[in-house]
Formats: sequence, C-alpha cells, structure tokens
Amino acid sequence: MENTRNIVFHILVTGIHLLFLAAMVSMVALPYRALRYAIWVPLGLNLLWVVFNGCPLTLISKSDSNDGQFIEGILSWCWPNIINNKGYTGRVRYATHAVMLAITAIIGTRLHRGIKP
Repeated sequence: MENTRNIVFHILVTGIHLLFLAAMVSMVALPYRALRYAIWVPLGLNLLWVVFNGCPLTLISKSDSNDGQFIEGILSWCWPNIINNKGYTGRVRYATHAVMLAITAIIGTRLHRGIKP
C-alpha cells in the first residue's frame, strides 16, 4: 500500500512539474496585457529556489528510491555530461536559473518595446 502511494505521489509531482514547465515556456507568448503580471512569476520562482535551495516541490517529494531531481532528467537528455557521478550539481542549478532569467528578459523586452504577438 505504501509503495502504491509513493508511485501515485511521484506521478502527481511529475505532472505538476510538467505543468509548470509548459507554463514557463509558453509564458513568452502571453497576450501583451498579461505580461505585466507574468514577468513576476519567473522572478518569484527563482527567488523561491534560492530560499529553499531548490524547488520546494522537489524537496517534498524526495525519498530513498527517488532522488527527486526532476530537471536532471530533462537536462541530461539535452546535455548528457551536465551531471556528474555526484548527482545534482551547480551546473544544473545555473542552467535552470539561466533559463528562468532568459524568460524574464524576453518578457521584459516585449513589455519595454511594446511588442505584441
């Protein structure tokens, strides 16, 4: 019973992560009026990750059988040598922060220049 609960929890956490990922990537295509509010989301997430030393959702979902690093799987698929034998590295964290700051910069540029999709 406990193992089934862990599997369901892991699937739920992975689904929430995928929703956040899809929302962040599609955020740059939001209507111009929504960008004034959307620009704060990536900045808030970066601040949250700095305060909690990682994603709070990932930290909650950690267990012995699952190291809880959602983004590692995605980044290692794109860049196989981004992760060393020690697991979660600073390179993964820097890549995650860089992507979030790039999204913020794109949204900020659209707001500043008045670029509408």
